Amino acid sequence: MTARRVAAAALVVLCLAALGLAMRGSGVHAEAPLGHYEISGTEVRDTRTGLVWSQTISPMSLPYSEAASFCSDMGAGWRLPTVLELASIVDETRGMPAIDPTAFPLTPSQEFWSSTRLADATDNAWHVEFRRGFTDISSTASANRVRCVR
Repeated sequence: MTARRVAAAALVVLCLAALGLAMRGSGVHAEAPLGHYEISGTEVRDTRTGLVWSQTISPMSLPYSEAASFCSDMGAGWRLPTVLELASIVDETRGMPAIDPTAFPLTPSQEFWSSTRLADATDNAWHVEFRRGFTDISSTASANRVRCVR
């Protein structure tokens, strides 16, 4: 791992810590308190962050180059979340998937793209995998699922 990559990973860890998220094992987890979501149709409002999430996800894995378009095609204000935003909906009390099943039904235990690119490389971006709720990086040439936010 290059010094730049180590520095970038350290910066993400510091930012997550500042937001009250916890490091465990080889990944980062966010403890999402139970019952803090307001569900209206297919939209989920996180009362803690104020973010509105779509229950609708990409029907299949998409390359990074198509992820942002998937969200913007949903309409006004929808966008690809940052890695910190996406990590905020991980529920550590659950696994396979590590997310509230009432607020986010049918979420597969797969990786979901974030808009956060790795600082030292244009060909990598951060993702959150909802099998256990860890963050990691993927090559932008690979394909991951997409959940949008506004």
